[in-house]
Amino acid sequence: IALNFRTTYVSKKGEVVSSSKSIAVNYLKSWFIVDLLAALPFDLLYASDVYSYDEPGTGHIHLLKLTRLLRLARLLQKMDRYSQYSALILTLLMLSFTLVAHWLACLWFVIADYERNRYRQDWDLGWIHTLAERLKVNVSEISHRESYITALYFTCSSLTSVGFGNVSANTSAEKIFSICTMLIG
Repeated sequence: IALNFRTTYVSKKGEVVSSSKSIAVNYLKSWFIVDLLAALPFDLLYASDVYSYDEPGTGHIHLLKLTRLLRLARLLQKMDRYSQYSALILTLLMLSFTLVAHWLACLWFVIADYERNRYRQDWDLGWIHTLAERLKVNVSEISHRESYITALYFTCSSLTSVGFGNVSANTSAEKIFSICTMLIG
């Protein structure tokens, strides 16, 4: 309680108030009564028999302990100031992650496509070839949609360090890319 009489607060205008008198008046008008009731030593009152359940009007005095819950309301009020900022930061973080995952998925596909075109005759390596075997189709029959979804799945699992291994790097270029993706994540 004593510390709250010296703790600055932000006025409705958004200014930090540091005047001792203004702080004291603000605290007395806002949370002082709640803090005073919450600070009462109810356990000592029970132990000293200051009141008894037999006397009328004293049986419900223990309900005053519920004022301690009002402190939680003050904490939530303070957190509410920053929750919108936190939500914005979280949203920006998720959007950044999605953008990086998209770029890496496109790069993962470009590496596979480059190697497939480079070693056309005997190319049977690479994650895209493994995908074709699983789908039981020719490599040229895999749609861009299927390739992109698989590439995005790989990059998301690599960035988050989950890496189930069902899409894996097989060629040297894919392995180097995979290592870089893991280091980024």
